[in-house]
Amino acid sequence: MLLVAGLAIAVYANSLPNEFVYDDLPICLEDGRCRDLGQIKAMFTQGYWRNPDAGFDALQAQPRPVYRPITLLSFAINHALTGPNPAAYRLVNLLLHAGASAAVYALCMLLFGRTLVGLAAALVFAVHPVHTEAVASIVGRSELLVAVTTLGAVVLHVQDALKNRPGGLTWRYAGTLALFLIGLGSKESAITLAGLLVAADVWLKAQGWAWAQQRSWGRYLLDRLWRRYLGVLVVVAVFFGVRWLVLGQLFSSADVIRVTENILVDATPYERLCTCLLVLAKYVYLLFIPHPLSYDYSTRAVELQATLFSGPVLAGLVCVGLILAAVIVSVRRRREVATAVIFFVITYSVASNMLIRISTLMAERLIYLPSVGACILWGLAGGAIATRRPGKIRLPVLRNAQLPVHAVVLVMGLGSLLGFYGALTVLRNRVWRNAQVLFETGVAIHPLSHKCWSNLADYRVGQGNEPNGIACLERAVELAPNAHDLLSKLGWYYAKSGRVDRAIEILTRSERTRPPTQTFTLWLKAELCSKTGNLDEAVRLYEQTLAIKHDHQIALVNLAGIHSDPNSGRHRDLDRAYDYATRAACLPAPQPQAVAMLAHVCVKSGRRSEAARAIARGLRVLDAYRTKARQLGKLDALAPTYDQLEASLREMQQEIGSAAKDPARTPRTRPGIPTAPRL
Repeated sequence: MLLVAGLAIAVYANSLPNEFVYDDLPICLEDGRCRDLGQIKAMFTQGYWRNPDAGFDALQAQPRPVYRPITLLSFAINHALTGPNPAAYRLVNLLLHAGASAAVYALCMLLFGRTLVGLAAALVFAVHPVHTEAVASIVGRSELLVAVTTLGAVVLHVQDALKNRPGGLTWRYAGTLALFLIGLGSKESAITLAGLLVAADVWLKAQGWAWAQQRSWGRYLLDRLWRRYLGVLVVVAVFFGVRWLVLGQLFSSADVIRVTENILVDATPYERLCTCLLVLAKYVYLLFIPHPLSYDYSTRAVELQATLFSGPVLAGLVCVGLILAAVIVSVRRRREVATAVIFFVITYSVASNMLIRISTLMAERLIYLPSVGACILWGLAGGAIATRRPGKIRLPVLRNAQLPVHAVVLVMGLGSLLGFYGALTVLRNRVWRNAQVLFETGVAIHPLSHKCWSNLADYRVGQGNEPNGIACLERAVELAPNAHDLLSKLGWYYAKSGRVDRAIEILTRSERTRPPTQTFTLWLKAELCSKTGNLDEAVRLYEQTLAIKHDHQIALVNLAGIHSDPNSGRHRDLDRAYDYATRAACLPAPQPQAVAMLAHVCVKSGRRSEAARAIARGLRVLDAYRTKARQLGKLDALAPTYDQLEASLREMQQEIGSAAKDPARTPRTRPGIPTAPRL
């Protein structure tokens, strides 16, 4: 087990210097819950992607209903012990992967009792390149936690059955339930443990477990139901009950899954079957020939299939046929093969999209646990070679020493496999070292993936190469022309680059596919209309935004600005401006622009005492936001906006002071309250 764990850490050691990349940033660094152990309550009462620091309005649709409080808690503990050090986060991932690899060995020893089989399976699992996304990506920790808890629970369950006559509560049974609950809190796919426990009991009965042999199959399974499965069902009920209370739903509904990330959202049952067969064939291919690997398989890297008679779909049918044949033949001859195949089928069931639709059609991280089945097959192949009795090979260089052929074949074959897989893993770890390498490699491997192009566009724009970023995003829109999030982002980039007419054109196109709860397109287009003097359209869009989200700060602040502007014509209305500004400033977490706008409106409407209080509060809020921006590494980008706000507040403060000395003086207007950035 130490050998397995050591190799697992060794092949992933070169991932330790990698930076925070991709989803690591919004989860580990920008989500306040993952930076503060004092927010444990928020971890367990909010969804995984419910980020209180996300600002006004993300470019995404409604947050995905994902509930993973244990994963969030692990990140918070990481931050409390080591701070925002990516190497420390990845070290925890490496240790979890080492634990999962050792658990594969322990499980094989329990089921088969053959050291060589367990060692070969665990070593292959430890170095397999398809695990890179789960191990090298920090947010892949949810997969690692599920694997460790699931494998550990199965080991405890089998040990409990072998060492104790089935009866009451034992520490192993309690440990199984505890690991199950932790796994469910790490990621929902841990639900497959329930099926694995039943399969383990069927294995024990088929292998002639003494107590089980005294009962018929029906009586045996019924007894296990009352004595063991009932507790498992209670854990499932508790978890899904809590999930329902927190998220308001048990499964992801079609309206919160983007069709560009899972094309099965709008697919017919026949198209869903064909596409799932294609995905199965791709997974099986990667489990045995893991090259090339990619961090993304969204539209159009994987296309919707409409016929069973295309090559990739037929390959999936062949995989299904081989699975069924392996189970049927193995049950009669060597049950070990059936064990490996059934393990894969059970753990893959959730990721397959056949039973339920999940938010992702295909991702390498989803087969981290199912890959145990393929690794066991490699171990069984090694064991089969070792049990053969062929002739011997004479080695003249060693004084004509003779070695068994099967030993030479086994050592050379297993060594070559581990060397090949290990080298691919080490090379793949380097792809995750930073955002630039990851996104550029993703585009090179899957040039038809809209998401790869979109991520590369974000990186290019973030580095200041706006023209190239817009070109990359235009390519993404070509691949997914009806993707609302891509069109909204493209409109945002055109707006930032000053191409207002083109931005309005893109945003108008985006409105046609706008989800009912999405407001980004509305308020951004309203801002652009306001800049071009189309105040009627701007007010309409802002009010439509507030009808969807009544506490939308940008809409409230900018409406207050329009109604308080003396040049807004028939829209000038200081009372309405004061109402909107007050609503924005009284929200639970107002941005400094909201408080500054309230001060601005109060100054213009003669509410000097209230303006003074708003100015003082605005300066305090501004200091708090500067501190947070510094923590997130965004202060340099936001400093000009915050400096402008502070100058505006200071000038209003001076004007109020001057007006107090000379009551006849009218404070001059302050037209420049900058719109709020999405911090």
